[in-house]
Amino acid sequence: TPAEFLACKTIVQLDLSYNSLDEIEIEMRRMVSLTTLKVSGNKLVELPSCCLHLTNLLHLHLNMNRIASIPASIKVMTWLKLLNLSNNEIESLPLEIGKLNSLQTF
Repeated sequence: TPAEFLACKTIVQLDLSYNSLDEIEIEMRRMVSLTTLKVSGNKLVELPSCCLHLTNLLHLHLNMNRIASIPASIKVMTWLKLLNLSNNEIESLPLEIGKLNSLQTF
């Protein structure tokens, strides 16, 4: 079941690209070993809040969605090394994005 899948704590990489998803389950925050999350080419309109809790997440691919804004709360993701937001509907970024000290690719 989806709940059992989301409880899997050993998954390191997850690719949910091109699945017409409009949201990501908050329960995904229990996937504590996740280092790479790809949700490119979906219908997301906001940064999935579960991402803020994934402290091992290094690579986050949110490109080709419908995201219009990034919340200031992204500042907690100081561990993030890659953040791909290309091909979204973002017009401006919060100043807090400057707090992502580990970010190497944006």
